[in-house]
Amino acid sequence: MKLRLLRLVPFIILLGLISSIIFFSLKNEKDEVKKVADVAKNYFDRSLQYEKVNLLSLALALSENCELKSAIKSDDEIIGHKILSQLSLKFKKYTHMQDMKIQVMTNDRFLFARSWESGFSGIPLWWFRDDMDDIMKTNQPKSGIEIGMMLTIRATVPIWIDEEVIGYIESIKLLDELADNLRSNGIELFVLMNLEYLEEASLMRENSQIGDFVLSNVNASRRYFQHLKSLSWKHLSSEHVLYDKNVLFIHQPMYNSRGKKLGVFVLAIPPETYSKIASNENQYFFMQNFSSQDLSGVVKSWEKPFGGYKEQSHREIVELLPKLHKEDSVEFQNRARTFLKHYDKEALIDIILNSDTKMQKIGEIK
Repeated sequence: MKLRLLRLVPFIILLGLISSIIFFSLKNEKDEVKKVADVAKNYFDRSLQYEKVNLLSLALALSENCELKSAIKSDDEIIGHKILSQLSLKFKKYTHMQDMKIQVMTNDRFLFARSWESGFSGIPLWWFRDDMDDIMKTNQPKSGIEIGMMLTIRATVPIWIDEEVIGYIESIKLLDELADNLRSNGIELFVLMNLEYLEEASLMRENSQIGDFVLSNVNASRRYFQHLKSLSWKHLSSEHVLYDKNVLFIHQPMYNSRGKKLGVFVLAIPPETYSKIASNENQYFFMQNFSSQDLSGVVKSWEKPFGGYKEQSHREIVELLPKLHKEDSVEFQNRARTFLKHYDKEALIDIILNSDTKMQKIGEIK
């Protein structure tokens, strides 16, 4: 009996070692999956935020176009369309924003002009543009993902003449361009809108569907979309990550500018991208998108997201002032004075010291 027990001891020790190896192996794999998911998700969040801020900056600048204001005041939608289409062509020629569209609405939510088509002025938009409620109440610019005839990233800015809002200008992009940019860095994106919104997003009715969702970006990978269809959606939506056949899928909710859930984003991380991130090569995500000057700016943004300003829109207005023609900057200057007078002395000093200008600052704040 004693001899039999002695023979069992090595077996028990071996079993314990194997169990420990399996336990720590599973734990390490779980930790690695979480690490890769966090890196990819953060990169996606930064990329999406960049698109929102970029569109908002452009809409803010376009809202000060004097010729466009004149066309709106004189109700000349033909001239309005011409101005917007010419601006759109310039963006396509000189920037990376190849699919950006511009449109202007009147202050009672009727279409005034679009850059991509003419002859549709006077169409009522109020019946499906409830996202305009907040901006019409506050007259504050906004940028986010919204539903129109399609799901888009959209920045909306009031157009002012003196103290009167005469309309709203919008810069609009599909999410396909964002998907292309992510693909160039080894990440596949699926933008999935809830099926219930197809009544409004009528131009998406022929798009592919998965479960209770419709695919928004038509340039999504067919291969990984079929893989996504084969997964347990219940598991993916509850755990937010699912590693299957060497591909990591990451799930996160998608909201509009007012916090209303529109659907979900799903990221697919192929094996080669997964390996690079897991082996600490993920820094290439960060470095290839930012110069050294940009990097210091990102660090500042972590510490003070608005760079000393109370709101992002305040920062955008002040930073745009030097870029505008003198005649276009008058109204922005007046609005800047209006909100800056509510900042205390310490906040104003902080803004001046953290600005990027190389001018020497001498004097006192009054």
